[in-house]
Amino acid sequence: MTRERIPNSEPDPSYRDRRRQPDRLLRLKAVISRTGMPISTIYRRELAGRFPRRLRIGVRAVAWYESEIEEFIANPMGYQPSSSPARIELRGYLPPSQA
Repeated sequence: MTRERIPNSEPDPSYRDRRRQPDRLLRLKAVISRTGMPISTIYRRELAGRFPRRLRIGVRAVAWYESEIEEFIANPMGYQPSSSPARIELRGYLPPSQA
């Protein structure tokens, strides 16, 4: 049995959406590399609400959503955290003084 190819056929537009990757998580080294900011500045701005909040992914591991870091890089002085309910539920970070 042979398959026939349809010449000049375009893939179904919804195919691209189905195989699209979800938002990636960036670890601390990648965030430092992309922003050029030291760790202390990242954490200080995060606590002040001027940097994306980290997501605890393990006992001693945190990460940030790539899309939020890109949003910050696009406008670092005017960055406002997103208010997406799904993201807020996933964030479990408490500053050490409140843990």
